[in-house]
Amino acid sequence: MSLMIADIDESATGDVAASLPGSVAVAADVSSADGAEAYVSAAVDRYGRIDGALLNAGIAGYVATRLVDNAETYVAAGGDTGEVRAAFEGTVALGRYSTPDEQAALVAWLLSAESSYATGGAFPFDGGLSAGPYSTPAP
Repeated sequence: MSLMIADIDESATGDVAASLPGSVAVAADVSSADGAEAYVSAAVDRYGRIDGALLNAGIAGYVATRLVDNAETYVAAGGDTGEVRAAFEGTVALGRYSTPDEQAALVAWLLSAESSYATGGAFPFDGGLSAGPYSTPAP
C-alpha cells in the first residue's frame, strides 16, 4: 500500500483509491486538523515500526475549486461573490486560495523518496490559515 485515503465516508474515497494502485480507502473523521492529527498519531502508534511505513496527513485550506466557488455563491446569497472571496482570502496569511497543483505538489513530495524520514506529521498547506485570523488581505 502506498497511499491511504481517509474520509468520514469511506465510499466517498473508494473511487479515488481504486484509481491509484496500491491505495486503500478508510473511514475516519478527518474533517478537521485535530481529527487528522489524531488519526496520524494513532496510525504511527500502531504501524510506526513497520519498515517503510510513512504516516502523514496533508491538511488543506481553501483551494480554488468548484466546491469553494459554490460555497462563495451560497454565502453571498445572491450578492457579490467577489466580496465573499475577498473576505475568505483575507483570512489567509498569503492572501489567496491555493491551486489544486499546489496541493498536489505536497502530496507528491509526501509520496516521494525525498520524504523518507517524514512520518507522524500533519502538514498544513493552507497558506497560513491555521496560523491565525488575518483581518486584511496581503498587499
